[in-house]
Amino acid sequence: MPCTALGRTAGDDKLVSVVALGALLARRPLVPLAAARGALEAVLLAKRPEILAGDLAALEAGYAAAMEGALAPA
Repeated sequence: MPCTALGRTAGDDKLVSVVALGALLARRPLVPLAAARGALEAVLLAKRPEILAGDLAALEAGYAAAMEGALAPA
C-alpha cells in the first residue's frame, strides 16, 4: 500500500496514518467508513478545521486503494 504517496496526493505526506486507517477499514470493517468520517469531522471541525479536507481525502484514498486491490489478499 503506497500510504505516503496517497497521503501526499491528499495534501500532505504526513497523512499516512489516515490513509492506512482507510485501508484497514476497507479490509477489516471494524466500524463503517461513515463513522470514521464522522469522527474525523467532529474532532477536526472543533480543533483544526483547516486540515479536515485533507484528512477526509486521505481516508477515502486509503479505502479506495484497498478496495481496488492495492493490498495483498488478507
